[in-house]
Formats: sequence, structure tokens, C-alpha cells
Amino acid sequence: MQKTNRWVLLKHNESSEDLLSFHFDLLIEDGLNCRSWRLSQIPQLNGPALKITSIAPHNLSWLDTAGREVSGGRGWASPVSSGFFIGELPQSNDVAFQIKLLGEKLTGTLMISKQQCFLRS
Repeated sequence: MQKTNRWVLLKHNESSEDLLSFHFDLLIEDGLNCRSWRLSQIPQLNGPALKITSIAPHNLSWLDTAGREVSGGRGWASPVSSGFFIGELPQSNDVAFQIKLLGEKLTGTLMISKQQCFLRS
């Protein structure tokens, strides 16, 4: 049986002085942490593949935040979309996988493979 877990897409402004300097962080609940990836833009349903970079796991508290300062003076992060997902994550981030995102603004099958992600209907 597949379990349902949470996910969030955060907009991470890197500086309060430069609001044009930002990226997005995709966090997917995985046990006691969130698997995390950096993207330059929001995935579009049936849109082109986006480059995705695996980053350090994040604390589960990010799944519930309305927005807060990032530790170490590294800017501010706030949610763009969030929801639940259906599916299983592989043991390693090096293995391709797909999960079904159910969210407020993003819904579809998220596929991550070879440092690329796709969102399909």
C-alpha cells in the first residue's frame, strides 16, 4: 500500500536587498526529514523539463511554515504551493522516480530523473 505524505514548494529570496535574486526549493517529506531540490522556476503542467539540483535534507517544520528567515542569514523562504503526494521515494536521489502531487496550485505526476524534473497530467 502506498502512503500519503506532504510536500511544499518554497520561494527562497536570497537577500532582502535584491528581490530578483531567488530560486525555488522543492521539499518532499521522507521520514524524519524532507528530501530537497533546488529549481530555478516553478514546474509547469506538461511543460518542459527543468534542471533540478539535489540539496541537503530540510527539517519537517518547513512543510508547515507560512514563511520565515533561512538560517545563517541566507534570506527568506515562503511557500508557493503545497499539498500531499502519493507514491514511494527510492532509497537514493540518484534513482529516477515519480510521485503524484496533489496540491493547491500544482497537481500532477512529478518525475525526477537525471537532474531533471517534469510535471505531467
